[in-house]
Amino acid sequence: MTAERAINPNIFDVYADSSIVLPIVLANLMSDLLWRLSAAITPDPDPSPGFPPFLRGAQHIIDRHFTHLSPGKVAEINGTLDLETERALHGDDVITRATEVIVRNVRWRIDQGLFSADDPLLDLIAGGRFPAYAYANIDVLHACRRLAGGSSRPEGITSCLDETALLAALLMTKPTEGIDGICILATPTHYSVLGWQGLDGWWFYGKHELLDQAAYRARVEERFGGDPDLGIHDRIDGLDRIISRRGTLDLAARRSSIPRDEIARVAEAVGRFMGAIPPALQQAIDDGIEVHEPSTFDSLFAHCLELDSAEEVRHHIRAVAQADGPASSAAQEVLACYRLLDIADPGAYVAAARRGTATAAARSEVRGVADALSIARGISLGPSVLGDRDRIAMPDETLHLRTGTDRDRALLIHVLLETPQSPIQTLMLEDDSIVMGDDWCISATTLEQVEAPPSHLVRVRLSRPMREPARHHPHPNSRQNSQTATAPEREWEPELGPAATGAQDQ
Repeated sequence: MTAERAINPNIFDVYADSSIVLPIVLANLMSDLLWRLSAAITPDPDPSPGFPPFLRGAQHIIDRHFTHLSPGKVAEINGTLDLETERALHGDDVITRATEVIVRNVRWRIDQGLFSADDPLLDLIAGGRFPAYAYANIDVLHACRRLAGGSSRPEGITSCLDETALLAALLMTKPTEGIDGICILATPTHYSVLGWQGLDGWWFYGKHELLDQAAYRARVEERFGGDPDLGIHDRIDGLDRIISRRGTLDLAARRSSIPRDEIARVAEAVGRFMGAIPPALQQAIDDGIEVHEPSTFDSLFAHCLELDSAEEVRHHIRAVAQADGPASSAAQEVLACYRLLDIADPGAYVAAARRGTATAAARSEVRGVADALSIARGISLGPSVLGDRDRIAMPDETLHLRTGTDRDRALLIHVLLETPQSPIQTLMLEDDSIVMGDDWCISATTLEQVEAPPSHLVRVRLSRPMREPARHHPHPNSRQNSQTATAPEREWEPELGPAATGAQDQ
């Protein structure tokens, strides 16, 4: 495991490795904002059978305070992913399976009147593109709240995975009585949370929909004559991942870090709730599931369930990350997802930043230092959008929000200017951040040339070698998009040029 994967994963990163959901949940638990929202949740005086006392309140918080984005809106705000690039990263089988299930499910939902036929998702997939869903902690969701425009909710913008991670984290802030178990049911199209107590259960299908067992069964009876398999197809067609605090189960690969006893409990609870065990889960059990090493996140979840504040959670995750123990690498991923600069490999932020869609578009216009500084000059210098100067925003977020700290601007300049032949390092000091090339050195605060700082003043150093782009052959069933941006050949000038002088921010 590497910290890079948890920083700003996209939809296919998480599909290829669903354990990435676990550090997102724990990073949410590190947030003061999450605990403030939790404090507003009051126990339900008359909960539905199987509902823990705080479940309905947690769902209401998510429903009232966050805006769920359609695929078309995600593409409008974040841009689109190139499916050929994703195939090169994750393999043809992974992307083909995901997109085939998504297309099938979307067509089904359009036929049922549950999805807008005007949404561009199917056309994007046919053209080799996909909305650039990216997942992050609650503070990033909050920072991006205004990007949805108009009627955006006050606390943030979300996808189904974000809502799933928020619900899990909110429930962790409350007493655990009334909860025997929780799991996340994952398909290429949707993430949802199913929980149970005794013989009763509940299903958080999304921010608008929380069902108890009786309500779900009544819905299946009304729409499908009580056929449980049709109900399962309607809701979780393509189910192929199950996630719990104890690990993940890949149904297609028949591999699991969830122990066998937990798999049995999940299968029993899901089958009891839905009236039948989902066919993909039953088939995996019948074929035999290979259980490998347990998840190192489990001990983090177990301890954090006993804590009473964001500060306590942050202290514990930091302590585990700095210790030499089996959960250290998992804790490092949580810190990276939370965006703290003080991680073992801060260069992971550079690697994650390179993959941003807005960053790639900006890079395509950069031919040298002056161009990069012109873009950086459009970012107003201000407080951290994450509430702490020692947490860092991704360049895509900085470009969208048009504001950032010196750290945020430095990372943006870094990824705009680096090439495999021209390595760059960023030095973060107490009161400034410096981006250095072979023969130039720029302050992210003033955007002017400065002297290289002495090493004893450097608090954090960002550096990560850049590889040449991977060469791959287009998949025969995928069309290359004619609008895919490619960076022009750059004419690098070592001097800052006229556009870079007198660049003092006001």
